[in-house]
Amino acid sequence: MNGGWRSGRRDVSLSHFLWPFFLVGGVCAVISHLKRSDPPAPFSFVSSLSGGTGWGRPRAKESASSSGRSHGLRVRTETSPPSLKFKLPSLRRASAVFASEVSGAERGESGTAPFELSTSGAHRIAETLVIFSRVGCKYCKRAKQLLRRLHLPFTTVDVEGEPGRLEEAKDLIVRAAGQERPSSLTLPQIFFNGRYIGGYDDLVVFSDSGALREAVHSTLQEPAGKLVTVRGTPPGRVGSLPVWDDALEAQVDKLRHLKSMKAPYPLNGGIEPTGIPREAGSIAESLRRSMSRLDEEFVSPEDGLVDYHRMRTSDQWYRFLALATDLQQVKGLNSLPEEERKAFFINLYNCVTFHGVTEFGSPGTSLWQKYKFFKSGQVAYNVGGVVLTNDDIENGILRDGPTFFQSEGDPRSSLKVPLDPRIHFALNCGSMGCPPVSVYRGDRLEEELSSSTAAFLSSPKNFRIEEGEGAPASSGEERRGPTVWVSQLFEWYMGDFVGRETVASEKKETARKKILNWVADHLPPERRDQRERLEALAKGEEGRDFELKFVKYDWGPNSSDRDPVSGNTLSWSQRISSFILNLLKP
Repeated sequence: MNGGWRSGRRDVSLSHFLWPFFLVGGVCAVISHLKRSDPPAPFSFVSSLSGGTGWGRPRAKESASSSGRSHGLRVRTETSPPSLKFKLPSLRRASAVFASEVSGAERGESGTAPFELSTSGAHRIAETLVIFSRVGCKYCKRAKQLLRRLHLPFTTVDVEGEPGRLEEAKDLIVRAAGQERPSSLTLPQIFFNGRYIGGYDDLVVFSDSGALREAVHSTLQEPAGKLVTVRGTPPGRVGSLPVWDDALEAQVDKLRHLKSMKAPYPLNGGIEPTGIPREAGSIAESLRRSMSRLDEEFVSPEDGLVDYHRMRTSDQWYRFLALATDLQQVKGLNSLPEEERKAFFINLYNCVTFHGVTEFGSPGTSLWQKYKFFKSGQVAYNVGGVVLTNDDIENGILRDGPTFFQSEGDPRSSLKVPLDPRIHFALNCGSMGCPPVSVYRGDRLEEELSSSTAAFLSSPKNFRIEEGEGAPASSGEERRGPTVWVSQLFEWYMGDFVGRETVASEKKETARKKILNWVADHLPPERRDQRERLEALAKGEEGRDFELKFVKYDWGPNSSDRDPVSGNTLSWSQRISSFILNLLKP
C-alpha cells in the first residue's frame, strides 16, 4: 500500500488525509506574511532629489501613514545656498540639517498643522532656524521632534562636538534679545532668523500662539540678503565619537557589506575589532554618545516606542555596530569609578537589547522566547574578552547576584556594582512594560536614575490608587480600603526594594508596607498628595487596611508599529505547519 492505511474497502494515502491541514496552514502562513510585510513606499519628489544621507548609504524606505499620506524621509545633508548678506557680520552660512516628517504624526505636539514647504523654502528655513543642543539632552530631543512633526527643517549646533559654540549662543542672545550676556545656559537654545526663541517650553508657547507660523511666512517672504543664519555643525560631526577614527570608519564599511549575513555570535563578533585597544572611560563615553544618537533619532519621547525598522538601515546604526566590535578589546572596565561602571552597564544592557531585537525580534510572551533572548547566549556581547548576556549584566553585575560568577578567577566578578533598585526603571527589555529607553552618564547618574524612576511611577499604568476596592476596614465596617496598584517589577524583584532578608523571612505584611514607603520616597514632588497617602496607609493611620496588587507586565513589542520586528517569530499557523512537516520527516 506504499505507506497507506486501510479504511473499509479503500486504501487511503496519508497525504489524502493531511492535505486539508497543509492547505489551511499554507493559507494562514501567506496571510501572516502579507500582514507583516511593509507597504510599498510612495514616491517622494524630495527623496528623489536628495540622493542619500551624509554617510553615503541609501536612506530608509518611506512609510505611509494610516491615512495614506506620504510622510517623507529624514534627510541629513549640507546645502549649498547662494551667497547671502547677513544682518550680523559674525554669523556664517549654515549647513542645513533637514528634519523629516514623523510617521503617523499628523499634527505637532502643540496641535499645529504641519507646514508644506517647497524645496527652496525648506532651504531657507533650515538656514535660519537654529538649535544649539547636545546629544542626549531630553529637551533638545523634544524640540527637534516637535519641529520634525511640523515638517520644519533646522540647523543643529552640537555644543559637545564644538564646545566653543556655546559662547556663540550667549553672544547671539545679547544681540538678538538685547539681554545681558548670561553666565550659563541650559539646552536647547533656539533662534529663528535672528530672533531669540529660548528653550523647549518657549518653543511650544511660540508654536501654540501662532507666532511660529507667522515667523515662517515672514522668513519665506524676506529678501535673501536680509536672512540671519548661523553655521551649523557639519552632519558628520553632530554627536561625533571621541574615539572615532579611520579604523572605525573601515569597520562601518565592512559591516555594510555583511548586513545580509546571519547574526553572529556574540552579536558584536561579526568582524574582528580594529586592533586598537580602547580605554574603558573613552569607549564608555563613545558608547553613550552613539546610543544618544539612536535614542534621539528613533525613540519617541512621548511613548518610548522605537522605530527599529528605520533604525536598522540608518548610518547611526552602522556607526554603533562598528563601535560595538571594539568592545571586544576594551580594557580597564573594573577600574572605572562605581557610578561610571554602573552607567556603562545600564547603557550596555540597552544596547544589547536594541541589537537583539533588530536581529531576532522582541522577546515576546513565551517563556522559551524569553529564555533564548535573555539567558541562552543567543543575544550576547563580547566585552573585554568575556561574553555577557543581558542576564549576566542585569542579575550578575547590576544586581550583584550572589550566585553569579562564582568560579575562581572569573573576570566578570570584578565588574559587579552594589545594587541600586532604581536600575529597574532604566533597563529596557524591548517590551511595552519596560521603562522608556534613556542614555545615562556616570557624572549625572544619581539625578538621571531619580528622574527615570519618578517618570515611571508617574504613569497610572505603573502606579495608581483605587478607592473602595481593597481589603475591609480593620474595625469590621463594610467600608473597604483602597487598592494600591504597582508594576509587576515590584513583585519580581521585591527583595531589591524591601530587602532580600525581608523576603527570605516571608514577612509579607512588612514587605507590603516597605513597598508603599519605597514608592512614596521616589514619587515626583508634584505627587505630594499621593506620597502622603501612601505613608499614611503604611502606618495604618486611616483605620482600614489596603490591598497591594501588581499590574500585569506588558510583554508586547515596543516597536513603533507594534510589530515583533524580525521574521524569526512564527505565527501559530506557521508553527502548526512546521509541526506537521516535522512529523512527516523520515
